[in-house]
Amino acid sequence: INKELLDSATNVVVVDHHRRSEEFVGSPVLVYIEPYASSTAELITELFEYQPDLEQVGKIEATALLSGIVVDTKNFTLRTGSRTFDAASYLRSLGADTILVQQFLKEDITTFTQRSRLVESLEIYHDGMAIATGHEDEEFGTVIAAQAADTMLSMEGVQASFVITLRPDKLIGISARSLGQINVQVIMEKLGGGGHLSNAATQLKDVTIAEAEKQLISAIDAYWKG
Repeated sequence: INKELLDSATNVVVVDHHRRSEEFVGSPVLVYIEPYASSTAELITELFEYQPDLEQVGKIEATALLSGIVVDTKNFTLRTGSRTFDAASYLRSLGADTILVQQFLKEDITTFTQRSRLVESLEIYHDGMAIATGHEDEEFGTVIAAQAADTMLSMEGVQASFVITLRPDKLIGISARSLGQINVQVIMEKLGGGGHLSNAATQLKDVTIAEAEKQLISAIDAYWKG
């Protein structure tokens, strides 16, 4: 969240589908957290749908919200329930444009090739857990790392995926995803992070990627031991 924008707001409302973390916004007037929702966009859509006195959502806003649902559910394949389809149907009734969604979500060649390099480094550790790592001196944006983790989930035999990269802020980031049978949130919490049962992350200071991988493996081992 842009700090200047946050500081300029008089009343702050937090709507999220992730559990609270250490970086939670201070003193909000309302907190609505629903970890079982597919996405924050789904929750926002429901708020509009069940508040008929509010001004009608326009086509662009509806399309943006639908884009958020598409991204978080990987085209309605992950964390998708009847509420998700209800929200999408409502947004379509408001004029959400599926072609425009695809335009919003297009990526450039650099993003594609960086993600591919991460996926190529994939190694399987412990029953269906895939770990990919970037080079020690190559920076990757958080979105690319998250996309690589999502891509790895589509591979046969992979139940959970972890991508370890050097971030632009020089921290080591770990993006974690799962199909739901493995709780990656618990694993990331062991490393100081958090998130959602099937979508979580953490950032580590003063470590190399190799050291971060060792810490991740230790956290995975601890998870399996209960």
